[in-house]
Amino acid sequence: MHRILSTLLLLGTFSPLPTPVRAPVSFLPAVAPPFQTLSLSANGLSASGVLLIDLRSGQRLLKRDARTPRPIASLVKIMTALLLIERGDPEAPVLIPAGVGAIDGTTIGLLEGKHYRARDLLAALLVGSGNDAAEALALHHSPSVADFVRAMNVRARVLGLRSTTFRNPSGLDALGQESTPEDLAWLTSYALRFPLFRELVSSSSWRLTPLEGGTPILVVNTNQLLHTRSRAGQGVQINGVKTGTTVKAGECLISLADIDGREVLLILLKSSQRYRDAQALLRELSQILA
Repeated sequence: MHRILSTLLLLGTFSPLPTPVRAPVSFLPAVAPPFQTLSLSANGLSASGVLLIDLRSGQRLLKRDARTPRPIASLVKIMTALLLIERGDPEAPVLIPAGVGAIDGTTIGLLEGKHYRARDLLAALLVGSGNDAAEALALHHSPSVADFVRAMNVRARVLGLRSTTFRNPSGLDALGQESTPEDLAWLTSYALRFPLFRELVSSSSWRLTPLEGGTPILVVNTNQLLHTRSRAGQGVQINGVKTGTTVKAGECLISLADIDGREVLLILLKSSQRYRDAQALLRELSQILA
């Protein structure tokens, strides 16, 4: 591990920020009393992989097959964003390279040859889930997309994500690209320490304009729970985080929810009705705690 960190520091691809190392039993520090014993059930949920945790205590409130690796679609973009946020300089101009408009999956229509602020492209990545933004940010960070993917996997190892492998920065289906609810909970809880990440994933929309001027692009958050907050139950505030959908991954969702002042993180993988799953589970939790 020391050799990996030393190499990254010399290459300038890793900044020596405080990095959590996951303990073998509890992957989040207990900084608050746990909730009282809960009687939550995963019965009726369509997701095959589920994890609900209390962010303050690290208590697992509900889990279903939470250590089995699965495809995770655009949840990959959390790591893509983290590498750029850790590097800093959100106001840096980022060149949109030729060919990004032809990338598969969701794109937001970035103009090739133009420059955008890194902050705006991170919004395009996390709010609009733009694969063209993922490609542009990867090439801003590293000499090639392949180099960026290597950096993603090194960062995963440093963060203690034992069952996570990345193959591209966007989340398009690729052989071996997978993670688990437990790894994603750890990754997301770490990313949430950065105010910029919190701001972006909780934004219902974002407008970005090339630095050279031109027509702005409006991106709307792909997370429908941000637009239907009241349906998650009384006392529940939805604050992001990310959606993902591909043929192999099915419907995936990571939701950050505030329940009467206490934050919980919900990870749903391989769901067929992710919003119904999330709303039902958070509503049940809010009723138990009422």
